Amino acid sequence: MKPFLLLGLSGLLFACTSLQAHEEHPLSWIIGCWEIADSQTVECWHEASDGTLSGRSEMTRRDGSTFTEVLRIERESDTLVYIAQPGDAAPTSFTEISQSDFAVVFANVGHDYPQRITYTRNGPMTLRASIALADGSRERVFEFIRQTEKNSP
Repeated sequence: MKPFLLLGLSGLLFACTSLQAHEEHPLSWIIGCWEIADSQTVECWHEASDGTLSGRSEMTRRDGSTFTEVLRIERESDTLVYIAQPGDAAPTSFTEISQSDFAVVFANVGHDYPQRITYTRNGPMTLRASIALADGSRERVFEFIRQTEKNSP
């Protein structure tokens, strides 16, 4: 009986280790492609094999030019860090200041604008993003809807 008990315990240990290795990202609800209705703005997120969330935002302006922003959300110890690199600018980091099941707020009070970035998931088909100063002033809100597979890039 003891060999079977040992085999069972080692199987349980392997199962627990496997679950930890495949733990769902706390912001998995942001993964997918999102677009602003009546706009040519799309933001897509996916999870890399190292657990980093990689994103890309593209906005087509009225003059036909495209503005692109490369985005990442990385883990630093127990904190998430949002890194934005708009156009050819240097990357800027924003540290997680709060998180709930379907909302996250990042801040960098040393940055000119924005100083606060918030993402909130409202049901399976909508994602709200906002940028503002640290005190909430000068807020700009972006209401995204999930792209259907036929519309995804």
